[in-house]
Amino acid sequence: MEIKQVKDIFAVDKSLTKHLWEYWQITQDNWLSPQSYWFVAFDGDDWIAYGAARVHDISKIYLGPTYVKEDYRGQGLQVKLIKRRIRLAKRLGHTRVISSTFTNNFPSINNLIECRFKMVKTWLSEPEPHTLYWERPVIGPSFFNWEKTV
Repeated sequence: MEIKQVKDIFAVDKSLTKHLWEYWQITQDNWLSPQSYWFVAFDGDDWIAYGAARVHDISKIYLGPTYVKEDYRGQGLQVKLIKRRIRLAKRLGHTRVISSTFTNNFPSINNLIECRFKMVKTWLSEPEPHTLYWERPVIGPSFFNWEKTV
């Protein structure tokens, strides 16, 4: 398994393009801006997971859509994608990483906690219903021990 940062998410695979198009029809999120970064996990030539990050403001990166194909769940791919995006935030000079999950998405909640995120009050003026908000520093005393495991 290999995780690659990709510039053109739609050049990866037609099935991934279809999957993302269906996602955007539901959420109306635009993750194609120049401030967005995509990481895709592959098993050979097949995409098996992805995670996006977008610059939120000068100090923060927002971890956005993440998806792992059902046959590959439970193997730590989401955690690996979270860690890659935290390293991206560090490389770009950001100090904080933020994210959100639905209140019933226990695998994502547990993975964010494993990556040392803490639940915070929302940064949105109008919070989404049934949504939890998360944040963690890019670097800090606990980060250095954790970084060696990436």
